[in-house]
Amino acid sequence: MALEIRIAKGGDATAIAHVHVESWRAAYQGLMPSEFLASLSVEDRIVFWERCLLDTPPTTFVALDRGNVVGWASCGPSRDDDGAGTGELMAINIRPSHWRSGVGRQLFNVVKKELAAFPILTLWVVQGNARAIQFYSAMGCHPDGATKSIRIANFEVSELRMRRRTT
Repeated sequence: MALEIRIAKGGDATAIAHVHVESWRAAYQGLMPSEFLASLSVEDRIVFWERCLLDTPPTTFVALDRGNVVGWASCGPSRDDDGAGTGELMAINIRPSHWRSGVGRQLFNVVKKELAAFPILTLWVVQGNARAIQFYSAMGCHPDGATKSIRIANFEVSELRMRRRTT
């Protein structure tokens, strides 16, 4: 694999949207209603990403394998009420065909470097997402005791917050 990681550009919205939908359908199977996952729309995600890539923060990075986007990660200052002075990994999504290939680790390390001005990096992960929790634990993150429930469409999802030092 010839991996390149760079800051996302407006022209990446379509490729990011495809990875976003594909990764959610695979990662959240059994954790979110199957009807919801089936209803995810690449077209809706393209509109979202076209808007999102105009804003800063967050900063979004893409991972390319031979010129094709196979993953992305977004980060910036924490959005949490108690997150002043903390950086946040807002999302990381990898095409399932590239899970366990090192793409996630490389994206995580780029995010950690991007957030180096903050002493702490936090992230929220869906409770029960064992694959993601195992990955973040391997990257040095640990649960900090904070949990929340978020509403997605017509259902609730419980998340737990993980953190680590950026240095």
